[in-house]
Amino acid sequence: RNQLRSLSSATKDDGSPNWSGVLANTREGAKKRGINYDLNLKDFKVWLSEQKNECHYCKISLEDYINKLFEEKYLSDAKPSLRQSSYVNSKRFSIDRKNNDHTIGYTINNICFACHFCNSKKSDKYSYDGFVNKNSIFHTCKCGQQLRLPKNKKISSFSCPICNTSYKKK
Repeated sequence: RNQLRSLSSATKDDGSPNWSGVLANTREGAKKRGINYDLNLKDFKVWLSEQKNECHYCKISLEDYINKLFEEKYLSDAKPSLRQSSYVNSKRFSIDRKNNDHTIGYTINNICFACHFCNSKKSDKYSYDGFVNKNSIFHTCKCGQQLRLPKNKKISSFSCPICNTSYKKK
């Protein structure tokens, strides 16, 4: 019950993010996991105003994420529980720590927006550079969308979630 009350404070009635609630939940989670937390709402709002509404890693826009283009293109093989998850239906991106060092933790210079899928894939297993450079193949579509493809998946072709242009993997 307390978790539900806490989670509901992170979302306004219209489904948009209540950033003070998001930060409170993040602070509480960091404390439980022994991760340093050094964010305040004032500095966070300045940081927020400077951000693009896109995943830092795969570059999908928040609008496309919300419209479930990402779900239609990339979740077809995912477990039904993930396809129906609140992360897919969320109207915001997660706040990810670029450097997973618990002593650095959540600081203005160590956070970025991440879609649920990139945030989950990166988790604490990969460093920032390791995830961005070694774990992925990047391709910029003619429409400007940057596509991130995992190296370890056997994908022979792929389509842009924005304009549906098809590409063959080299």
